Amino acid sequence: MSRFFLLLIVVGITTGLEAQHRFVKKNLQSEWQVFDDNAYRPFTAGDEGVHTIYIRFEPDHFKGDTLNIASINTFSLFIQGKLWIDKATSLNLAVDSLNKTNPGPIWLAVHADQGISSQNLTTHVQTSLGAEAATNIAPLVRAKTHVKNFIVVAGVVLLAFFVLILRLNPRLTFYYFSVSRLFAMRESDEGQFTRVASSANILFYLFASMLIAYGLMVTAHQMEDPYTLLRLLKEENFGMMMLRWLYTTTFVLTALFVKALVIRFFAVLFDIRDQSGFHFIAFVRVTLLIGFLVVIFVAGGYLIRGASASWTAVFYAALLWFLIGWSILIFLKLLRRVNFSVFHLFSYLCATEVIPFLVTIKVLYE
Repeated sequence: MSRFFLLLIVVGITTGLEAQHRFVKKNLQSEWQVFDDNAYRPFTAGDEGVHTIYIRFEPDHFKGDTLNIASINTFSLFIQGKLWIDKATSLNLAVDSLNKTNPGPIWLAVHADQGISSQNLTTHVQTSLGAEAATNIAPLVRAKTHVKNFIVVAGVVLLAFFVLILRLNPRLTFYYFSVSRLFAMRESDEGQFTRVASSANILFYLFASMLIAYGLMVTAHQMEDPYTLLRLLKEENFGMMMLRWLYTTTFVLTALFVKALVIRFFAVLFDIRDQSGFHFIAFVRVTLLIGFLVVIFVAGGYLIRGASASWTAVFYAALLWFLIGWSILIFLKLLRRVNFSVFHLFSYLCATEVIPFLVTIKVLYE
């Protein structure tokens, strides 16, 4: 098992080193304007939901750079009143091409039928440096941002919560965090630990939800062109990040309870009810493992070396393989615990794992 994680680390680092270094040179959100009463005025919080925003853009100031526009919903881009692209969700446009066709300042208009807000639309000017050039640049002093503050404060909260549950029930804690037992094909049945609705287990569900929500939020603030889910998790100040963490934790915890109900329902339907508790607790244990990996590699990497979009993207893509691995693992473990045919067990797992897996992938990578 340790060799697998070592291989994952090596692959991630190699991919990150080979990637081109891209930096956000300017966030154009401060330049957003709306057309109101026959005049342009700055975009404000009260304008959230408008369908069109305007940007006065000066290509001469960004020679050799790239204009990046990304949105959760489809948008249309107009340049000097002419339609440039229609029904897109992301766009990378060389600024030099704008400078050739439209010398001097130009007006950009971004239109979205579903409405525009600071959370569902990003407009950046990006610059890129090759790996060789980037290595010759001295390290920059990293300012204390709201993201770093969130990572530290939320990390302390998670650590305190872990110490609390460890002191309340050390045996159950070691049961949840025993990696060797989790991956063992023949695991002893400890009924006192597999009571899904016990108060001690609910604490671990909450802890797992907090870990996953924490990891997703840190991931969202490192990726340059994140997926829809990650765009929704971005916030611009520390207070809103803590509040968003609370909301996301509640959502993940609700999803866990729905998962428990689904497993119980189909376990009764397929006459595997005596394994429903073991099945769900094993899922929570894997969720905790994934949560810890996200915290160590994504949040820890941010604190040590700053934001790394390439490394974070590699790890976020690896979540797919973790979920596939879990489906295979629970199939092998249950195969040794029940006396039903392989087809019967596979049908049960299609209902409890494969379909939720497809839903999860849709949410993560949309």
